[in-house]
Amino acid sequence: LSVLVFYTVSGGPFGVEESVRSGGSCLALFGFISMFCCWSIPEAWMTAELGAAIPCASGSVAWVEKAWGPFAAWMTGYLSWISGVTDNALYPALFLAYVEQAMSVEGPKSDTIFNPWLRFTFQAGFVCILAFINWIGLRAVGDVSLGSCALTMSPFAVLSLVGMTQCQPSRWFELPSAGVLKGVRWRPLLNNLFWNLNSFDSVASFSTDVESHQIYVHSICLGLVLIFAGYVFPLAIVLGATDASQDDWVDGYFVKVASEIAGPWLGRWLVVASAVSNVSLFQADFSTAILQMQGMAERGNIPKILSLK
Repeated sequence: LSVLVFYTVSGGPFGVEESVRSGGSCLALFGFISMFCCWSIPEAWMTAELGAAIPCASGSVAWVEKAWGPFAAWMTGYLSWISGVTDNALYPALFLAYVEQAMSVEGPKSDTIFNPWLRFTFQAGFVCILAFINWIGLRAVGDVSLGSCALTMSPFAVLSLVGMTQCQPSRWFELPSAGVLKGVRWRPLLNNLFWNLNSFDSVASFSTDVESHQIYVHSICLGLVLIFAGYVFPLAIVLGATDASQDDWVDGYFVKVASEIAGPWLGRWLVVASAVSNVSLFQADFSTAILQMQGMAERGNIPKILSLK
């Protein structure tokens, strides 16, 4: 359950490049730490408390219905569904960005490797295959999560260990050359931080499948630890071990950094880890969406014909 929490919210430091590109090293690192303390911890504790008190597959929809009635509950479920669709659409594109980084020989900007039709075909096929796998066996999502987590985070553990010898902490405090007011793109920075550290409330959909409230609460707490360690430690080591400029941090840049720090073998390992992570992220989010739809149908928030059995 802790690993499912990890994948529902995070899945590893894939996708944090936008924070560095928008805010620079100091604001990106400080942003992840402060956002985790100010947003993730309170949201996780809210989910642990309300999920244990009101165990329901529809999760936060049930909480809102008790507080403000059926219309607000329906709106919560609808907006949650929209958020899930938007979020899941990112994972095929993010995986393709890491593949392009691994295949690129001219630097980080490698948008021309795949033509638009090939990109569309790959991403559409990615979505259809994973949705079908989830549909035929939701229980397999949990069974595979432990191995997926080990494979996903192992290259970052190696990267952190190797990068420690090259890390210069003074680089953590570097601000954009144009200054905080002109050199920071605040909207994409805050949006990326929120995207990477949000969605603990989705874990409430698993509250009906645990043996006790104690297990549920402890799993969320352990998931918090996994998420913090998975973001902050690799990001801090890489920022301290490379002198890359702010603009170099395009999507998938971790592959290039890993190749520079430890060798091309680690970069290729990160691509494989990215594939596994994106599969697990898609599956975890899809599972919570299915559970929430079923819970909403059972509570009458949506017609039962729309629920996914």
